[in-house]
Amino acid sequence: MKLRTYLGIAVAWGVGVFAAAGGASASDPAPKAKVSLLSSVEAVAPGKAFDLGIYFQLEPGWNIYWQNPGDSGLAPRVTWTLPDGFSVGELRYPIPKRHHSPGDIVTNILSGDPMLIAQVTPPADLKGDSLRLRANL
Repeated sequence: MKLRTYLGIAVAWGVGVFAAAGGASASDPAPKAKVSLLSSVEAVAPGKAFDLGIYFQLEPGWNIYWQNPGDSGLAPRVTWTLPDGFSVGELRYPIPKRHHSPGDIVTNILSGDPMLIAQVTPPADLKGDSLRLRANL
């Protein structure tokens, strides 16, 4: 049996997003990132692992931090809300770029359209015809 999947995401804008030198001012209230939750499958099968991707579309000059941010910053943190019996693995990050700031501050950043990926495993006895998966970022 396969279940149709409904995915939702809640995003706290600006958390873990910073402006590189010459970026927008702090008084600019416009969101600097669009974030989507994507699935590697169209339907969830009992006991079969699949990937969920947190896809960032960042404005030019804006970045998020890598899992090891370096001298400054915080990596994105995700709180998953999954149905009973589901498990989720650690986030996997793409390869970062090193960013050098005045004062010998070195950070590891992701810019452009990075995606953080986590493997999700549903229970082997999964029942029903729909489910909801959420990621609070």
